[in-house]
Amino acid sequence: MAEPSNPGAPRLLFIEDHEATRDALARLLCSEGFIVEPASNGAAGMALARDHRHDAILLDLRLPDIPGLQVLSELRCHGVFVPCVILTGFPGIQSSLEAGRLGAVSYLEKPALAADLVAALRAAVRRSSTRTQLFAPRPVVGPPITNVIGESIDRLAASNIRARAGVAQQDHWQDLARPLARAADHPSVTFCQFVEISTGLRTLLQCDGQQRLLDVVASIRRSFEQAAKRDTVATSQDTDRILHRLETSGRALRTVRQDELAGALSLSHRYVERALEDDFGLTFSACRLTVLMRKAVCELVGGREHVRQVAFHAGYEDHGNFDRSFRSYFGVTPTPFRKLREGR
Repeated sequence: MAEPSNPGAPRLLFIEDHEATRDALARLLCSEGFIVEPASNGAAGMALARDHRHDAILLDLRLPDIPGLQVLSELRCHGVFVPCVILTGFPGIQSSLEAGRLGAVSYLEKPALAADLVAALRAAVRRSSTRTQLFAPRPVVGPPITNVIGESIDRLAASNIRARAGVAQQDHWQDLARPLARAADHPSVTFCQFVEISTGLRTLLQCDGQQRLLDVVASIRRSFEQAAKRDTVATSQDTDRILHRLETSGRALRTVRQDELAGALSLSHRYVERALEDDFGLTFSACRLTVLMRKAVCELVGGREHVRQVAFHAGYEDHGNFDRSFRSYFGVTPTPFRKLREGR
């Protein structure tokens, strides 16, 4: 295994059968700060992926024993959802589409520029760290982030009510929405809180000047209180498994079907529907969209990626469709959302 001097460096599994290519790229990536664990064929790579922890996988498609896409598919079936970058000397539309369906985050053609390869792998590592804990566990005591949001909104509402006699203009609604936008990627936000954050944002950003601040803020406060009540009840183990499966579906998340997920977890379609309804009060589609939007927000805010790249990682070939989905969920498209939380 090639290792840099930093023991906390990201760990990379590199599956490549051509020895000269494997050695040369391992040296390059080690110099860029990666710990590289090489494998010369698909079987060896799968064994290492199952037995060791990695932050990203760099995978050749033409391997001597097992095709690279089959390696990726079998890893997914065995619960290994480490972000994968494809590096191939034989690119094609079909293999690119299949790699995307299996959750590969990048598809590069040999010989790739060193800068492009390193950038793709660093982006994969960021996605891996984001995916480690997409939502915070349900708190044992009252959720602090909800209190912070509530206090911020109440304080802003009080000042705006005094200034405007209870009627707000568009910029006042945005002032109120900013604490919610800033909380959307907060590490202590639970699943239920994230749902209410999105509901609050839609409520505020789609308000008109005739709606009273006091009424709107009271409605948002009630929503967070309901989320807090749900968070006092532990989710079932099966619900946790369902969420984990959604969180680790990569680009395929957007098209994951309820019956497919239920079958993969050895649960019935009806049981999955009932479990999500009991724990979250949401349908499967709504839960899937919530996970997708949480991942998109974390990447949009934390990684500074272009919106088109965030859309691609979310499984959207057309970023316009992603913009519309984002707006329907949060009440604003991705670029204004980023500006809103930054106070611009």
